[in-house]
Amino acid sequence: MKLKWIIVSTIGVTAIGLSGKAATPLVIWNASPSVPTGLYVVLPGMPRRGELAVVRLAPADREQAHRRGYLHRAAYLLKPVVAMKGDSVCRIRTAVLVNNCTLAEARLIDAAGRPMPAWSGCHTLQPGELFLISSAAASFDSRYLGVIGARQVVGTAWHVSLNTACWSRSETSRQPRRRPTTMPDWSS
Repeated sequence: MKLKWIIVSTIGVTAIGLSGKAATPLVIWNASPSVPTGLYVVLPGMPRRGELAVVRLAPADREQAHRRGYLHRAAYLLKPVVAMKGDSVCRIRTAVLVNNCTLAEARLIDAAGRPMPAWSGCHTLQPGELFLISSAAASFDSRYLGVIGARQVVGTAWHVSLNTACWSRSETSRQPRRRPTTMPDWSS
């Protein structure tokens, strides 16, 4: 009897979740080396600083990323949030700064020798604007795309470990999970 209720409840919750926002994927696979490869659960809403934003690129950027082989046309971009409302972001030549601190260097050409998109100047982020930078030097992110608007944000990604042998008792306890407060180093 208990199994029956679990199955019925699961189907009901899934149906409610799917009816609310069909355009939002519930689970995605990341194959890009700019964040760890693997399975991610996507929760709707704006990510916080240090969390992974799931973004649907603007049509022109999506088409360029697809033509260059950076990202499949239907894929979502997964990048860490490094700046949000009130933060200052600048690109001066190849230097990318957040709050006057150099955070990354933009490349002028990609691995195939093609010129990379560039923007220049400084901008103070407004509500609903994000700046996304991966620690991977070759990442296609805000170094080239600039500010990402809320309309492009699908949600926040959380990596799913499929190796249950790595799960500790503390991770499976009922303790609330702390949200990251700094940008993780994805390069290792």
